[in-house]
Amino acid sequence: MYEAQIQWYLDNFIIPEDYRERILDAHRKLESAYDDTEKHRTTLENRLKRLQEQYEWGHIQKDEYLDKHNQISRELAALTPAETSDQTLDKLAHFLENVGAAWAEATQEQRNRLANALFQDIIMEHNRVVAVRPREELRTFFRLSYEEHQKLSHENRTDFRHAHP
Repeated sequence: MYEAQIQWYLDNFIIPEDYRERILDAHRKLESAYDDTEKHRTTLENRLKRLQEQYEWGHIQKDEYLDKHNQISRELAALTPAETSDQTLDKLAHFLENVGAAWAEATQEQRNRLANALFQDIIMEHNRVVAVRPREELRTFFRLSYEEHQKLSHENRTDFRHAHP
């Protein structure tokens, strides 16, 4: 049941023609809102270096080192990318445009790997998918697809009202 839902979702994924400009614009807005992102990134990278030195010198134990390293790494990953290249965006867009067909032809093992590559979480209730949380690097594409569906839905409602008074 849930695989059919995922198939429908992926088959209806929309990559708008102006996706590159919209994604880069969103990143620029984020960067201007958080102009200290690079400073924060540098601070976190320096903390990782100091943490590694503490571990190498024997000042902290392995478990503490791994916990702190994972925490700082998650903070780094959550920062907006320093640069988003057109080539990277194009590769992601091409992958997502074709992911529905790949899902349809995949074996169960391949679908599991594909789901792990696409989604951080799939939330199920009563054997139905009620929400998905895409991986961080794909989140903007999923947001754009959702916005396109909203726009199309609104346009269809408007067209219907004008056609049938």
